[in-house]
Amino acid sequence: MAIYSVHVRRQGLDPDRDMVLIKEGFSWSAMIFTVIWALWNKLWLNTIVITMLLISTGVLGHALHLEPEFTGVVHMAIAIIFGYMANDLRRARLDRLGFEEVDLVY
Repeated sequence: MAIYSVHVRRQGLDPDRDMVLIKEGFSWSAMIFTVIWALWNKLWLNTIVITMLLISTGVLGHALHLEPEFTGVVHMAIAIIFGYMANDLRRARLDRLGFEEVDLVY
């Protein structure tokens, strides 16, 4: 059973735009489409950090003559970690935008 946190904009007037549901737990779409997912959810700083992290690990792996499989495993680990953190990053963004968590929905 999925659990969602309900976020409502303080002094919000339009229920369609001023209420957001965010699923609790792991985000498969954030893991699979890491950079695209971050862009879609307007997590600009996180997009830059993830992109730079992926590029730097690729360049470092190439410079150290590591096997491509090892670099792939490192990129997969980064994607899995991001999948676990993704919904929390969305919650933090909503908090900065003036939303507050009001309830959990099952």
